[in-house]
Amino acid sequence: MSDLLFVDADGHIIEPPHGLPEFAPKGYEDKVFHVETDGDGKDWVVCGERRTEADVFAFAAAGGLPEDQRLAAHRGELRYSDMRSGGWDAGMRMADMDLDDIATSVLYPTFLLSFQSQLAPDVVVAQCQAYNDWLTEHVRASEGRLYGIAVVPTRTRRPRRRRSGASPVDPRWWGCRSDPTRPWTGSRSTTRSTTPSGRRRAMPACRWACTH
Repeated sequence: MSDLLFVDADGHIIEPPHGLPEFAPKGYEDKVFHVETDGDGKDWVVCGERRTEADVFAFAAAGGLPEDQRLAAHRGELRYSDMRSGGWDAGMRMADMDLDDIATSVLYPTFLLSFQSQLAPDVVVAQCQAYNDWLTEHVRASEGRLYGIAVVPTRTRRPRRRRSGASPVDPRWWGCRSDPTRPWTGSRSTTRSTTPSGRRRAMPACRWACTH
């Protein structure tokens, strides 16, 4: 083990194929991100009303695979359900981290990085709630090794509270993934602000979410 402490500041969750619906608000179980397998054995990513061929997403987890499997993933020949579950299994992730002497990892979403503009606002809120509640459970048992980046709606005036009634920002979260491309308008619906010189800067989304 190296004397240096290595922190992965840009780790990524691979959204679980079946884990999020159980955290969804009632009535949205079939609308939040999940993978369905059709009668021909083909995987499909379902999110809201969108249904997308899932196999092309497998390249997101192909970095540590042998070359032949990486190439197969880029050709869309590796099924989503065949990906290493370390992308969504905390125990397997930490075992992989141990191999690379990584002490701590900050986990961003992958496919849910920029979904907010593609779904109806109510589905966006439900998706954020489901993912953030799942993420809380995901990092809870890591004994401080995993920290999650939450996702928040960007088309509502303020983030809805989690269905448990708790604060929208869990202590194990290090921030929120918001929309850094929207200009500052003086409203709460954006997380950009302006410096005295007029130059734009990103307002820390975690502070914004905690105070609204």
